[in-house]
Amino acid sequence: MTRLDRINERLNLKEFQLGALLDVTKAINNNLQREELLKLYADIMHDELGITRLMLFEHSGGWRCAHAFGADESQQLVDVRPLIERSRTFSSSVLQMKPCSQDSTSQFLFSTASFRWPCY
Repeated sequence: MTRLDRINERLNLKEFQLGALLDVTKAINNNLQREELLKLYADIMHDELGITRLMLFEHSGGWRCAHAFGADESQQLVDVRPLIERSRTFSSSVLQMKPCSQDSTSQFLFSTASFRWPCY
């Protein structure tokens, strides 16, 4: 891959990120309901990024799955507290991990932070 190809790839990524951020900002400014915002988020993750499985957890008196696709009901009931404690313990190393290969689409999301676990 040439230097120009890498620059073009980064530019395309930045354009996508700005476009997605603009879409979410417009939705918030238009006072969309919570469910509509979650659907917009899920559409971006699925349609634009090609993520096939996602579980978004929120903390409101306890952790619960707020939105999911590609996951069955039993997976949505998983106790995420140990994972969250682990991510707090290793937060600096998790945030510095290199992304998995491009074909890897599994991702765990906690509140507003997303973590891609290392590929083994």
